[in-house]
Amino acid sequence: MVVTTLAGIFTAGLYLSSSWQLPSIALALLLLGSLGVGFLLHARGRAWLGPLALAALLVGLMRGSIIPLPEQPLVSTFKEQPVTLEGEAVQDAESLGAAVYLRVAAQRVTTAQGRTHQVYGVVMATLQVPPDLPESLREPYVRRGDQVRLQGVIEEPPAFADFDYRDFLLRQGIYGIMWYPEAKVLSEGRPFLLLRWLDELRYRLGHSLVRALPEPHASLSQALLLGLRRGLPTDLRQQFIETGTSHLLAISGLHVGVLLGVLLAATRALFGGRRRFLLIPLVGLWSYAFLAGLAPPVMRASIMGSMLLLATLLGRQTRALPPLALAAALMAGLSPALLHDVSFQLSFAAMAGLVLVGQPMEEWWDRRASSWAPSDGWRGRTLRLVSSSLVAGLAATIGTLPLIAFYFHRVSLVSIPATLLALPVLALSLIAGAMTAFLGLIHSSVALLPAWTTWAALSYMTGVIGAFSRLPGILINLGDLAPSLVWGYYITLLLLFLVLPSIRPWLRSTVESLRVLPGGSFRRTAPALALAALLLWAAYFSLPDGRLHVIFLDVGQGDAIFVRLPSGQQVVIDGGPDPRSTLSALGRRLPFWDRSVDVLVLTHQHSDHLGGLIEVAERYQVGLVVEAPSPAPSPQLVEWHRILSERGIRTLEAHEGLTLRFPDGVTMQSLHPTIALLEGTPSDVDNNSLVLRMEYGSTSFLFTADIYSLAEESLVARQAPLKAHVLKVPHHGSASASSRSFLESVSPTLAVITAGKDNLHGFPHPKTLSTLKELSHPPLVLITGRDGDIHLISDGKKLLLKEPRQPGGLSP
Repeated sequence: MVVTTLAGIFTAGLYLSSSWQLPSIALALLLLGSLGVGFLLHARGRAWLGPLALAALLVGLMRGSIIPLPEQPLVSTFKEQPVTLEGEAVQDAESLGAAVYLRVAAQRVTTAQGRTHQVYGVVMATLQVPPDLPESLREPYVRRGDQVRLQGVIEEPPAFADFDYRDFLLRQGIYGIMWYPEAKVLSEGRPFLLLRWLDELRYRLGHSLVRALPEPHASLSQALLLGLRRGLPTDLRQQFIETGTSHLLAISGLHVGVLLGVLLAATRALFGGRRRFLLIPLVGLWSYAFLAGLAPPVMRASIMGSMLLLATLLGRQTRALPPLALAAALMAGLSPALLHDVSFQLSFAAMAGLVLVGQPMEEWWDRRASSWAPSDGWRGRTLRLVSSSLVAGLAATIGTLPLIAFYFHRVSLVSIPATLLALPVLALSLIAGAMTAFLGLIHSSVALLPAWTTWAALSYMTGVIGAFSRLPGILINLGDLAPSLVWGYYITLLLLFLVLPSIRPWLRSTVESLRVLPGGSFRRTAPALALAALLLWAAYFSLPDGRLHVIFLDVGQGDAIFVRLPSGQQVVIDGGPDPRSTLSALGRRLPFWDRSVDVLVLTHQHSDHLGGLIEVAERYQVGLVVEAPSPAPSPQLVEWHRILSERGIRTLEAHEGLTLRFPDGVTMQSLHPTIALLEGTPSDVDNNSLVLRMEYGSTSFLFTADIYSLAEESLVARQAPLKAHVLKVPHHGSASASSRSFLESVSPTLAVITAGKDNLHGFPHPKTLSTLKELSHPPLVLITGRDGDIHLISDGKKLLLKEPRQPGGLSP
C-alpha cells in the first residue's frame, strides 16, 4: 500500500495548494529536510515512510503553487465589449442540433480601438451553423488544432439559482463564453503526425459505422466505441440522462477493461502464456486510447491497464488500488486543474467503486456460485460473464452516486436497475462494433454479419433505457448537498474496504469472462446459435405484411412521412429539418438490414422538408427521386442536386398529371403544381409545393405539403380529385392555409398536422383547429408534436390507426 499512500498524499498536496499559499523556497527547504531525514532513518533500519509521506505532500504543494497564471485576465479585462479573438481550437467542435460548441485557447484579443493584447484562457463559443451548409460538412465544423478567429462579445458564465454554471465551466478551465460570434477558420491545424493520422482513422471508422448501421444505432456505436457523441439524437441522450445511465455513453474504465480483456484473451490463444507477448495488448490499449481522443477517463483507465500488464510481464502480483492512485497522481501532476474537473472526479469515483465495492462483491458471489456452477465449466463461465457486468455496473453507480447528487442536484431512482440490465450487452456491442467499423473500411457488405450483431445488442440496450425512461417520477431533485456528506460517504466506503479482504486484481473477472467456453460443440456454439435465432426472428417480424403502412414521423417542426407498400417497397416524403431526428425515425421503421429507399419525394425546397432528406440520399440506396419544380433554388437545394448527380440517382420533376403506379395496386398522383407555376404569391416556393394523392383499394391519402389557401383555391377551381380519408393538413396547420371550401372538398376522416412541440410559429393555429372542428363532418385531428408518430395501416378496404394507441386528438 506504499504506492497508494504516497500517491494519495501527493494528490492531497495538489488539492490543498489552492488554499495554502506557501512560498516555494520554504517548501523546497522543507522537502530537502524531509528527504534527508528519511534517508538517515532508512540507513539506520528505522521506519522511513513518515518523512517520505511528508516529502510527497510537499511536492504536491510545490507543483500546485507553480501553475502558470494568465498573462492578462481574459474575462475581467475584456468582458461585455466587442472584440476579435484569435486562438487555437483545443478539441473538435461538438454540434447539438443547429448549434456548434467550440472551445478555443485564446492567444490574442483585439479591441474595438484596434489594440491587440496577448491573453491566456479557454473560451467556449456557441456557433450557429449556416442553414445552407450541407450536413456532410458540419461535422466536425472545426478540427482540433485549427487557428480560429471569433468576433463577438466575451461574457462571464452566469451562476443560476439552481446551478452554478460559472463554477461548472471554471472547473473545466473555461474562463468565458461567446454567444453566436462570427467565426472563421484561419488555417488548418498541424498537429503531431501520429495524432493527425489517428484522428483521420477515428473519423473514417465513424463513417464506416454510419454506412453499416441504421440510426440511432450508428451514433450510439460511435459514442460507445470511439467517444464520438455528436450524432446522438437529443431524445436518446435525454433518456440516458433521466435513467442515470449516461456513464455508459462515455468511454470509461469499463470500456477499456473489456477491450483489454479481448486483447489478452486473443494473445494467450495465439501465443500461450509467454509473457513477452503481453506487449501486444499494451500497444493495442494505447492505440485505442489515442483513437478515443485521449479523454481523461480513457487516460486513467489506460494507465491502470498498463500497470496491470507491466506487473504481469514482470511476474508480480498487483492490486487495483495502487494503479488507480498512481493514475490520479500522474494526471493531476500534469494538470492540477483536473482535480476540480467534474468529469475527472466522476471517472475516478466510478473506478473507485469498482475497486472498493466491486471486488468484495465479486468474491462473495464466486464463493457462493462455485458450489452449483463450477468456474471451469461453461455454465460457470457464462454466469461469470453476466455477473461481472452486473457487479461492475452496480459498483460504478455506487461510486458516482454522491457526486452526481452534489453537482447536478438530482438522482435517478432507476439508475442501478437500468445499468444492471443494459451492461450485459456492452461487451458484445463493443466487440461487434469494432469489427463492423474496421471491416466496413473495406466495404459495407463485408461488415454485414457483425453489423447485425451490433444492431441486436444496441437495440436491446436502447429498449431497456427507453422502457425505464418512460416510468413516472424517476428523477428526484435534492437541492444543494453539503460537501461534508460527500466526504463522509467516501470515507465510510474506504473504511469498509480496509476492513473487508479484497485482493483480486480489478481486471481479472473481465479477462476470465471473455475466454472461450469449453466443452462439447453445442456448448461452444450455444451463444452464437442463440444470437442467430434472435436475428432471424427480428428479420421475420421486419418482413412486409401485405398491407399499406403510412407513418407521419415526429421529427420536430417539419414534414417527414414514411410509406411502406404492401409489396415491401419504401417511399419517403420529405425529410424534416434535422437529419438526426429523421435518420433515427427511419432507423426505427426500416428493417435493420435494409439500407435502401425506392422513392424519395421532395415536395419543396424549404429546410424543414429538405434538411434531413439530404442525409437520407447520402446514406441510403435510392431508386428514384420525385421533386417539385423550384422557382428560386437555394444553396441547400444546389447541394441536394449535387449529391443526386454524384450518386447517379434518377430524378423526375413532378407536375399535375404525373402518376406513379406500383405493382401492388398503389398509385400516387400529382395534383399540383401545374405547368404554369403560381407567381407573385406571399411564398411562391410553398404555393408550388408538390401535392400528392395516394390510393390503395378504397382508401386514400392526400399529402398537401405547405400550400397556402391560394393554391387550395386553384385545386378546388380545377376540380382536382381531392376527396380523401386521410389529409395531411397544409402548412403545419398555419392560419394561411386550410380554407373551409378546401377542407369540405377533401372531407377527411382523419386530419394529421405535422407540427413540432412548442414550436416558435405557434402551429397549429387556433383558427385552423376551429375550422376543422366546424366542418359538416369533423375529422379526428392528430398532431405529431403532441401525439408522436402517427401510424396508419390499410388493407385496401379499412383503415387502422396503430399509433398513437390512445390518441389525444380532437374527435368529432
